[in-house]
Amino acid sequence: MPRRRRVLPVRVPVSALAAAAALAGGVIAPAGCGRGPTALALVQAAPAHTRAAGSARLRLSVARRAVAVTGDGVVDFARGRGSLVLDLRVLGLGSLEQRVVGRHVYLRLPDQVGSTPSWLAVGLGNAAGADLLTSVDPAAALDYLAGATGAVRRGADDVGGVRATHYVATIRALAPALTVDVWLDGAGRVVRESYGAAGFRTTLDLDRFGLTVTVAPPPSDQVSRG
Repeated sequence: MPRRRRVLPVRVPVSALAAAAALAGGVIAPAGCGRGPTALALVQAAPAHTRAAGSARLRLSVARRAVAVTGDGVVDFARGRGSLVLDLRVLGLGSLEQRVVGRHVYLRLPDQVGSTPSWLAVGLGNAAGADLLTSVDPAAALDYLAGATGAVRRGADDVGGVRATHYVATIRALAPALTVDVWLDGAGRVVRESYGAAGFRTTLDLDRFGLTVTVAPPPSDQVSRG
């Protein structure tokens, strides 16, 4: 009778950034009793599963130490539309509203900043709006998961009332390499993604998949071009 081969765990090297995020290494573990796709395969497939839902509600938090900016919005993956309202009161400001319509981004600045017209239009690739764009169009952040080079299953958690599996993924396409915590629901969709960079911790929650999203550009006479 042939001897059964013992499968050894594979160590995944991580960067100094990942170590700072309290991940010193891990095992790429299969999901469920050694059968089915690996943790890495599940994480890499998560952007496609999330996009396939068509749309979602999003909640954003960008925190540094005890200060956190939060926001609520929606995104339509199929039509390339989304909106987000950021609460900037913790910074002594009001709110910032952002809309993405195709390749155009419209920003409505807080009243304290002031602008006439009240909306500023910038291109989707404009560097000045890049950080905000990844929050309004989560596909930009989600798609990095498809290029993950390592993933570790960390257990199960409740995320907004949904039972989700927690993974830690390593993304080496970025410099320095980035460690991302991601939670997937039973359909393989991202319900939470969290990562730290440049001293900030960004957390994005997604729910209400498939909801109807209505986002339109502001009236043209209220828009100035950036």
